[in-house]
Amino acid sequence: MFGTALTDIHEIGKNIVITLMKTHSFEVIDLGANVSPTTFVEKAEATQADVIAMSALMTTTMTYQKDVIDYLKEKGLRDKYIVLVGGGPVNEERAENTNT
Repeated sequence: MFGTALTDIHEIGKNIVITLMKTHSFEVIDLGANVSPTTFVEKAEATQADVIAMSALMTTTMTYQKDVIDYLKEKGLRDKYIVLVGGGPVNEERAENTNT
């Protein structure tokens, strides 16, 4: 399950990572761009995904990655999924802060 965070329309990085994942035999569902927290979780639940991966190119959209994690916690589903965050402005510190 892979998509670009809410309000972000940039997909090039996401598409590159999806291509790499598929070449290594991962099954990837591409949700596209501008994906809301509820859509990430609803689609992950509907498809029995193991991983939710999110991309953000703009610093202003990185906060929506955390919103997905907060929504997972609110629904009692956070421990069910591996959550990956990435994108141009996302560094290790930001990723750790997003996932807590």
